[in-house]
Formats: sequence, C-alpha cells, structure tokens
Amino acid sequence: MSGGAVLGFLAAAALAAAPSPRRFPRRGVMEGFYGRPWTWAQRRDMVAWIGAHHGNLFVIAPKDEALQRRLWRKPLGPSYLRDLRALAGYARRRGVDLAWELSPGVDFRAGRADEDAAVQKLESVADCGVRRLILAFDDTPARLSQVEFANAVLGRLLAARPGLELTFVPALYWGQAAGTPYLDHVARALDSRFRVGWTGPQVLSRAITARDGASFRAYMRHGLVLGDNYPVQDRVEDAGPLFLGPVRGRQPGLAQSQDAYLANASPLEEASKIPLASQLAYAWNPAGYDPDAFWSRQLAAARKRSAGEAAFLAAAERSWLDLPQTAPMALSAAGFSPFLRGLLLAPEAFADRPALRRELAPWLERAREEAQAVLKPRRGRPATSENPAVVAGFAIDALAQGRLPLGDAARQAFSAGARGRLELDRALRLLASADAAANVGSRRAWGEELSPWSWILAEDARRARAALGGSWISGSSWESLAWRWRARAALLPLLACRRMMDGYLEDPANAKTAAADLPWLLRAAVWRERRRFGRASFAAGLQDELAAGDAAALGRRFEAMIAWARELRRPGVPQAAWPWLFKVEDYGRAGLLALKRRKGRWSAAEEADWRRLGRRLRSGNGLEEAVELKLLLDGLARWGRDPGRPFVLPWPAQPQDAL
Repeated sequence: MSGGAVLGFLAAAALAAAPSPRRFPRRGVMEGFYGRPWTWAQRRDMVAWIGAHHGNLFVIAPKDEALQRRLWRKPLGPSYLRDLRALAGYARRRGVDLAWELSPGVDFRAGRADEDAAVQKLESVADCGVRRLILAFDDTPARLSQVEFANAVLGRLLAARPGLELTFVPALYWGQAAGTPYLDHVARALDSRFRVGWTGPQVLSRAITARDGASFRAYMRHGLVLGDNYPVQDRVEDAGPLFLGPVRGRQPGLAQSQDAYLANASPLEEASKIPLASQLAYAWNPAGYDPDAFWSRQLAAARKRSAGEAAFLAAAERSWLDLPQTAPMALSAAGFSPFLRGLLLAPEAFADRPALRRELAPWLERAREEAQAVLKPRRGRPATSENPAVVAGFAIDALAQGRLPLGDAARQAFSAGARGRLELDRALRLLASADAAANVGSRRAWGEELSPWSWILAEDARRARAALGGSWISGSSWESLAWRWRARAALLPLLACRRMMDGYLEDPANAKTAAADLPWLLRAAVWRERRRFGRASFAAGLQDELAAGDAAALGRRFEAMIAWARELRRPGVPQAAWPWLFKVEDYGRAGLLALKRRKGRWSAAEEADWRRLGRRLRSGNGLEEAVELKLLLDGLARWGRDPGRPFVLPWPAQPQDAL
C-alpha cells in the first residue's frame, strides 16, 4: 500500500472511530427565572408545546416560588400536589418528563432537621409521579457543607425510591469557576449518582463549544445537565429588553458530553416560545442547526401574516448573544424606511395569537413609538417615553442617527486599528459622562446614591480611557481589593434606601418603623452621607421624611425617582445598566401608589399595578448585570494597553469577589 493510500486509510479509520454529532438525549425547557412563576395552565401549555417540538423534558424551578426557595422547608399543600400530579400525568401522555427543583441553599443548616425537611418535601413530589428531582444551590454562597447535605438527602431518597434521578446545581455553576476549592470539593466528594447542572463557561455564555463541555465533564467526573441561560430575563413583565432571536454559538459536538440540554425561559411564556423553538431545533439536530437559516424561515412566515409582525421580529432579534457584532441588523439605506413603516403597524401584529399579543403589548407599542420618532421627529428633544419596554439591544432612533452602543464601538475598535481606538475612546467619553445628568446642583448626592452603577460605570470608563493612553497601570492586588471596597461603599446608601422603602411599602401607615429598623452598617452609611451632603443626601432625606411622615415631600421624592430613571434610559447609557434604573423607577411608582392608598384613593388598575410592582420588587434578582458591565470595562482597559492580544471578559471565580 502506498504512503498516500496508508494516510487515506488512517484518516478514514479515524473519522469512522470519531463519534458523529448526535442529538441531546434529553431536550427541554426550564422555568427557572426570577419573577412571577407561570400558572399551572401555562405549564400545561408549555408541556404540550415541548412535546410538539421534539422536546422531552420540562423543569419547574421558578426562583420566586416561595415553596421551592425562600420557604423551602414548608410542606406543599394539597392543591399544589393535586396540580403537580395532574401535570405529571399530562406530560407523561405526551412523552415529556417532568422535573422539580428544591433550592435550600438560601438558609439550610447542616443536620438531621433540614435533611428531614428536604427528604419529606421531595418524597411528596415523587409521589405525584415526578421521577427527576433537583437540589439547587445556585445564587447562594458557596459552602462545602452543601455537598454533604445533598449526599445525605440523595442516599435517603434512593434507599426508599431507587428509580429517582437527581441533579445537583452547585453554587458556582459555570465552567470558568473550575479549579476553585469549592468546585474541587464538589467534583471529588459529590455522590456519583448525581448529575451536575451548569450554564456553560459563564453564567451568560455567548458561546459554548464541544471542548467546553468535554473539559468540564472530565473535571467534574459526573454527568452534566446544561441549563442554557437564554432567553431568560429576570423580572421582565412589561419592561426591559426583549430577546426573541435564535440561539447562537452552541457547537454540534456539545451533545457528546451532556446528558440534557435545557433552555431557561423568561416570565413571558408565549413570547419565550419564539427563541425556544430555535433551541429545541438545535438540541434535536445539532449538526443540522443553522441559526441564520432558522431565523430566515421565521421572518418569511411572519411576512406572510403581516408587515408589522415581520418588522417587529426583525427589530427584536438582537440579544446579548449578538453584542460583539458590529450592527444589530443588516439593513441597507433603501430597506430602512420600509422597516420603520412596518414597525408603525407593530401594535396590530400577532392578531392570530391573542395571548402572545397581550404579552408583547408594551414592546409592540414601543416599537411603534420609536419608528414614529424617526419618521416624524418632534421639534427639539423628544420627551422621554413612559413606556419602559426595550424592543432590542439598541435604540431604533440611535440606529437611524448612526450611533451604536458600547459593544459595537468596542467591536469596531478590535478590528480597525488606530481609527478603531478613536471610536472606542469616543464611546468611553460618552460613558464617562453618563452620570452628569443626575449629578448636577442639589441632585449630586441623589445621583451618587441612587445610581452606584452609574458611579462605577463612569469611573471605570475614565480608567479605561486612561488605559488607552497608557497612563494607567493595573494589576496590583491591593488596588483590586481597594476598588472592590470602594464599590461596596458606594452601594451602601442604595441598600439603605432600599431597606427603608421596603419597610415603608409594607406598611405605609407606620413610616417611622421603616426608618428606625436599619442595620447598624446601613445606619452608618446614612450618617456618612448626612455628613457629606446634609439634607441633600437622598438616603438622609428619605430617612427624615419617613420619620416625619411627610407625605408631600415623599411624593416629590418618588416623582423625582421616576423622572430621573427615565431620563437616564437613553442612547449612550448601556442597557446592561438599565436593570438598576428600572429598580429605581419601580420603587418610585410603588411609593406614589402607597401614598394614594394611604389617602383612600385606589382604583382597580392601581391595585393591579401595585401587585405587579410588588412581585418585581420582592424578586431576588435584577441588579447583577451592572457587575458584568464593570468587568467589561475593566477588560476593555486591559485590551486598550495591548490591542494585539485577544479581548476576554474577566469573570471572578466566586460571585462575592465581584464586589
């Protein structure tokens, strides 16, 4: 046999021996967001939809379901168990397995009492016909005792019910945390019968490769369940960005190392199905999945139904998965006007799907507003809309004027040499002045205290600009430690305000209690702000007004919070920081409603708004994106000193290290 023939034979043998990309054995959807949990009717609808799209798994794991997280020790009531049993039977008939998650990590204590509570609760779920159970410790402090607790629970469950399958979600649940003492302990000590849940290399993974999956599986030495954090959005009901585009950046070979693929949905059950369809298509046929071809088919089908639907989907395609790209949409100048005219018709879109239309109503109206602002601009500066919905990862009017957000300017800089550095510098100058509108005159203290994200953003932008000129040298561990403590100190006044407002909104008639029950550290933060700013300090002024029960002053303060938050939601302020602004506006709106209720003026619409705001403000998440924004800017600063090396987003191994 010739040398070439030998090489050809060896290559063919190697290809034959290599495993071909296969589908994920378990494919489904996870209800794992922060926000109002789905109803049982919505879950039933989702189970049927999963079964019709080649899926076979549905996970009930809402973060704001008290009986699964905050009140995890409390037994499930008869009505809950009845609904769960009915859903399990319905899912089984449609070829879909049901899984259920318990999250004891918020306050569990090692010992027999909490083991009993977890075992008894999970047994009650298993008795309803649910054979797949999850013990989750995500978004809680990493403690080695979590492993021993989980092992004890698993041993007792399987001794009585050997057919159960259990998954463990560690406190550090992303691949780049590998090598930490905590995950080392999980890999070494966790019972081998557990599978391990993770989210890819990062919490929000823009790309997940076959190598990522194989490496993490080899490290963990357990089966893996990939919980893909797309299109999940925490707290979104009528506000915030909308992600409808197809999933991208997931390699076909990833299926070789995973026991299951789960797409984490958003609170918008109907709207989630648009991107979830792409994820189930990927999980069913990883080698044949093409996101661009998938989306082209979606848009073609939408055009047949209405121009408004097609234009809206085109606008809402962009998500955090696409942030490194240079432009949100490939639109020529000739195609831009028809696109805007289509958006004018957005509120009438989805007429054949009324449930979806109701869910998307704020975003459909916002799309129309933005298109009208471009086609028929008002004289002077347009008024800030009261509609908090964000149709895409960019503002349509900013696109029309040629302005791009930070992610796009940075991407241009990565590939455009010296000219690109100027573009990046221009973007950073804009960011460095992002807090200027709030920090003027008597409102300076308000801006510094209500928007620690803005302070961090502006300061990091200034540091990044200095790095571009080579005048800033970083890397000192002491400097890093000092920076974290400075950021933490900047957060304390916001925490004090939040604690006081929470107390006030729970009991508006007893405002003095809200101001008096602050922990000593937050009291110290208020005292410090009083020394620095006097009554101009937001935290100190709020404390005085609550203690005095000054309804008029409180009303003015709440109105200012709403106006201030809306003013800063504008092109140039990156939307990664917007969750902080929505939180501030939510508190302002809730405060005004509390004052109305105190006066006895209360309508049915206001009652519904109060309940909706209460759900959002009680949610445990929604502000974390600002940490990633800070890290992004730090990464840009390092890249600015050495543009020749690859840009990477630094992410701490421990969540608490971020601040």
